[in-house]
Amino acid sequence: MSYDTFFSYRRPWDSYRGSQYTTKTSMSSSLYSSPGAPPPGKRILRLASSSLPGASERMDLAQASSLNSELLGLRSQEREQLGDLNDRFATYIDKVRHLEQQNRALLAELEALRRRTE
Repeated sequence: MSYDTFFSYRRPWDSYRGSQYTTKTSMSSSLYSSPGAPPPGKRILRLASSSLPGASERMDLAQASSLNSELLGLRSQEREQLGDLNDRFATYIDKVRHLEQQNRALLAELEALRRRTE
């Protein structure tokens, strides 16, 4: 089985969101803050631009839909392959158990023959 690793790994959601910083100012700290400081109780949200997806990383809806259908197809193929492998493994285990049972029977027969010759 050969497929592109791009479709089998997901990029963590946190890597798209970027860094978020929130600050709260109190009344006393705003008295000593710089002139450009936010008013008391305001929250500041800064996003690091380097962590936002670039134009090459953004996908339109059609691309996302296509990618989603490819992933769903890949997952169903993997599920089918796992079912086949599971069936083969179960057959192998049954065969091993049968051979072990035959081995025990042969060992018992060998032991009985040894006792007769003694």
